[in-house]
Amino acid sequence: MSRYEIPGQTSFFDQLVWPKSEASINYLESLPDILNCLTIRQPWANLIVGTQDISRTKLQRLVEIRSWKPKLRLPFPLVIHAGLTYTDQERLIANRLQIGSDVRGAIIGIVEVYEIEQVTAERWEELRLVSFEPGEFPGGLTFAWHLRSPWRLEKPIPRKGQLGLFKIDKQTLTSS
Repeated sequence: MSRYEIPGQTSFFDQLVWPKSEASINYLESLPDILNCLTIRQPWANLIVGTQDISRTKLQRLVEIRSWKPKLRLPFPLVIHAGLTYTDQERLIANRLQIGSDVRGAIIGIVEVYEIEQVTAERWEELRLVSFEPGEFPGGLTFAWHLRSPWRLEKPIPRKGQLGLFKIDKQTLTSS
């Protein structure tokens, strides 16, 4: 088990929400004081940390696709911020997948990034299935951030997002 892996959580469907359990409190205490946060647009943010009604959909995004690779030691915890922007195409995808995307402009959960790989055109087709990425291989430098151990916050924490990774204080997650 990695340093940031959630004890006793074996799958997305066993997911708990903060701060209801002793395991979630222990997990939060084990995290560094300063965490990396990433703004992700809906519906992908919900697919990563789980929708509010996970009984309605059993989809999980296992990979985040980015054009850059962070200079961080793996594995690392990543706070998920649901971005404000929501296009017609993203709304259509959310409707087709039958997932809600109503929470935007807020921190909604945390996940562990345990592997990052550079993606080739051949590998893209496989990764599209677990990342729900529409469209063709973007080309150039493309990286797949492999994700596990998602936790959704009990209440979203309103906050302005940023481009790239940005830092937040761990106390932000418990202040709501």
